Amino acid sequence: MNTATNKKFTATWASLTTPERARNWKPFVADMMVFLTRRKAQRDLLNGYQVVAVEGGYLIKINGNTSYAPMTAEVLYGWAERLPLVDVLRQADNYRADILT
Repeated sequence: MNTATNKKFTATWASLTTPERARNWKPFVADMMVFLTRRKAQRDLLNGYQVVAVEGGYLIKINGNTSYAPMTAEVLYGWAERLPLVDVLRQADNYRADILT
């Protein structure tokens, strides 16, 4: 059983999209994935996949059920490349590139 505690994710679009945050690549992308998958409409487009911030890392949920153990931003990035989350991953990477250019 997973005992990870949901971390209150309070980031806003403005606080996420700063050059200072974007410099830290994979944590930025992980936080952006949490932000982009928080709404049900977006999760429906991703076959129910969602990224949730928890104490000590991130969880991938499918239709509200935890499917993987808590993971770091680096591990999440690797998993997202192989799951329906890849579109959100690319979107977050593109946002990061836009911020830093």
